[in-house]
Amino acid sequence: MPTPPFGKRFDLALKVGAFLYLLFGLLQSFTFNQFHVFSRMSDFSFWLILSELSKMAAYLLVPLAVYLHHKKSQDILKLLYPLLALVSLSCLFEYSSMVKTPFNTPNRNNLDSVTLAIYDSINLFMPQLAIVTMFVLQDAILIGIGLYYLLGNEWKKEDWKSLLYFPLFVLMTIPLNILSEPIAHSPDWFQSATHFDNFTIWHFLMFALVIFFTWLSYFLLKKKDKESQVFYLRAMAIILIIHFAGKDSMLIGDGYNIYNIVLSSIPLFICDIGKIIVLLSVTLRKKVLYDIAFFVHSAGALTVFFYFGRIQNFGSVLDYSFLYFTSTHLLLFLLSILPVMLRHSEFHFKNCLIPIAYYGVVILIATAVSVGITNASATWVDGYGNHLPELLYLNFAFTQVNPLPIEVPGWINFQIGVCEVNPLYLIGLYAVYIGLFFAFFGFQLLVRKVHRRLIKQPAQ
Repeated sequence: MPTPPFGKRFDLALKVGAFLYLLFGLLQSFTFNQFHVFSRMSDFSFWLILSELSKMAAYLLVPLAVYLHHKKSQDILKLLYPLLALVSLSCLFEYSSMVKTPFNTPNRNNLDSVTLAIYDSINLFMPQLAIVTMFVLQDAILIGIGLYYLLGNEWKKEDWKSLLYFPLFVLMTIPLNILSEPIAHSPDWFQSATHFDNFTIWHFLMFALVIFFTWLSYFLLKKKDKESQVFYLRAMAIILIIHFAGKDSMLIGDGYNIYNIVLSSIPLFICDIGKIIVLLSVTLRKKVLYDIAFFVHSAGALTVFFYFGRIQNFGSVLDYSFLYFTSTHLLLFLLSILPVMLRHSEFHFKNCLIPIAYYGVVILIATAVSVGITNASATWVDGYGNHLPELLYLNFAFTQVNPLPIEVPGWINFQIGVCEVNPLYLIGLYAVYIGLFFAFFGFQLLVRKVHRRLIKQPAQ
């Protein structure tokens, strides 16, 4: 670890500032403002768009520079960000003046006016003063971090070459709704041609992408030393979490898939929990976390690529919902499987017990929390005393609504408020997924065995 240029106190202040920058970014993701600017870029100034794109990139640059001591990230922060943060401050009024209306956000899921009013009363919970304060504090922190590296690092000619990588950082963290406006104004034939449905050419291309990026990542990383491998895995995990957090702002604004309420950001689905697990696994490098990610979340992420569900609303493959779903589940799969492929951890049959128990606990907690939210939604009213026409089901739909044409007996069903819980279905769902986990684990063993044999064969 390099010696702090200004001593330990300034180094501690730097780490605290970086933490606060990331924390304020996470809190701002629960606002309409954060992602709306990218959905309607024609309504905003070039300088606001530029500064907001650079602040999104800083969610990757800051942890890499401060906590992982990445030199290129430090150079970019010191050379660009004091100026970019000042540009951002000059756009404060424009950023804080955004207001959600029926005219600047689409109603892709055809929600009725009562549902929209009730959802907005929950979604727009962040006070305007808090939004403005966090915006200013983030810019002040970026100026401080930039000056820290500007004054504390030794200058070299090579530092300027780091700026060539800045567009790459912007690209890796770019808000995935940035094509929303062009797509909305594209011809009907283009929207129809790019519309996602199950088991079409787009579905096939997704499978191909999963295979391609898995092997590409493995072959690129296996040539590097272990320290570099860990760095790139951590960088991938940070990128995953940046996009995962950004979904919150989309839920409040344009919506994501069939979801339009910020409560849908609660990690109740197994893949959403997995995105947090893989971040912890590559950060803490604990075997139990590697085991859970490899056995549960690699199979879970791969499974969703086979069946998206009949009630989904992904729209165009260039729109936010599809791009978010594909990219985050791809990164989840890679981060679940690569540590084992690269031999950072080993997984044997005896290591299945903790992941199996973990999945059981997760599915029970997810069901209980979802039942609570569904019951709470029965009490919500708008300003005129109208209730939701349809209750909010979130993960309860996954754990209780059977998509198969096979009826599950309700012998031991019980009622919790407005929800009827079928324990037999829950047990069956759990057993099916455990079976899928074992099937994928067996497939991995077969692939590794074939791979070893191919390596051992002498060249012809």
